[in-house]
Amino acid sequence: MFQQIAVITTLLLGCVLAFEFKNVAEFYKGIAMEDWQKFQENLTSDELAVLGEIYGEYPDIRKTHKIVAEMEKRSPTLYDKFMNNKRAKMDKIFVLGSEARAFVTKVKLIEGKYAVQLATGKLDDKVKAAMLNLFEEFEALSSADKTDFGKNYPHHFKLFSNKQVLESLEAEE
Repeated sequence: MFQQIAVITTLLLGCVLAFEFKNVAEFYKGIAMEDWQKFQENLTSDELAVLGEIYGEYPDIRKTHKIVAEMEKRSPTLYDKFMNNKRAKMDKIFVLGSEARAFVTKVKLIEGKYAVQLATGKLDDKVKAAMLNLFEEFEALSSADKTDFGKNYPHHFKLFSNKQVLESLEAEE
């Protein structure tokens, strides 16, 4: 079953990446699928099965602490891979310049706080305001920090430099 999900995810990812993102929800669906796919590539079939069981019990992705605790209990190797993935993501943040690092930290906080809304495309006024604020902060970054950000977060760079996405957010206000 998990292999079927991976195949469908791959196909959807190909379709999503073939188009220019015109709104925030399209972007987050694409980036979430890509991150998830990269993580799954190194998992064994047993680890994939455990992961499927855990997410079946905790479909709300905001319950990360419970999901991670279950991973550690059921499959220490899966837990280690998950934590290594998380550390690698944090290492990417620490190599950035100070402005870019502060910006990425804010982006990650917004993404975490509004993950479900961003993934489903059901953006309320708080999410729209937060995303518009991020676009303003991106524009305020120095060119060196934008370059640094673009090297380490190319998909996010593509999002924040896409004027159509900004216009779609502003039009929804």
